Amino acid sequence: MFFKHRFLFLPLLFLLFVTDVFSQGGPDYRKYIETAGDVSVLYRGKQATKYPFLHNGTYYWFGPKYEEGNLIYNGKEYFNLMMNIDAFQNELLLKHNNNILEVSLNGDLVTSFTLGNKLFLNLSKLGYDVPAGFYLELYSGKDKLYKNVKKVFSDRIHVGYYDYEFNPDILKDFAPEVSYYLLKDGIISKIGSKKSLIKSFPDKKRIVRRYIRKNDLDLERNFDVFSIKVLNFIESGNE
Repeated sequence: MFFKHRFLFLPLLFLLFVTDVFSQGGPDYRKYIETAGDVSVLYRGKQATKYPFLHNGTYYWFGPKYEEGNLIYNGKEYFNLMMNIDAFQNELLLKHNNNILEVSLNGDLVTSFTLGNKLFLNLSKLGYDVPAGFYLELYSGKDKLYKNVKKVFSDRIHVGYYDYEFNPDILKDFAPEVSYYLLKDGIISKIGSKKSLIKSFPDKKRIVRRYIRKNDLDLERNFDVFSIKVLNFIESGNE
């Protein structure tokens, strides 16, 4: 399968570029260092995987657009990088601002990063007992809520998610699998439903349910919105 091949052959022109870039005596290397600065070490990773076939859905966490953000990698902080997430391979992708280099970083060395104003953490690297991957911090207060998105590949029509660009004539598909984790009193646990979120606060179940009924949150289909509102109410008491 194409995705088992982690190192892809590059066009001859690109190979020549990389060879000269990392030949420290060449003028292209000096030019590269001037533009890449201290982040040049990041671009020595493996080439990002490409998926050269028609498919429904996307293998990215959100979409193909790279976003600017900061990164803590191998204990060092880097700023103003263009990044994206391959949620199928569970990899953080990095693109150089000249669009020539697009690489996949070693996930084990990633501590955290931002995409725009969104914070992602490698919770397993931080010592939490969760599956490997990157977790979006949805809510940060006394308690914290994290979201993980994994894309699952299938070669048949996948039912169960909405995609306004869905094409029934295309059988290959990247479908999302979403999970949530609540960090409460230093313990992290998986949250599988609205009911399980409420059960995580046994001493406040009655007032939380009243808040939900009063604000028609039972009708809220977006679990991100529901959980953020409920956790904010639990912490602040403001309706």
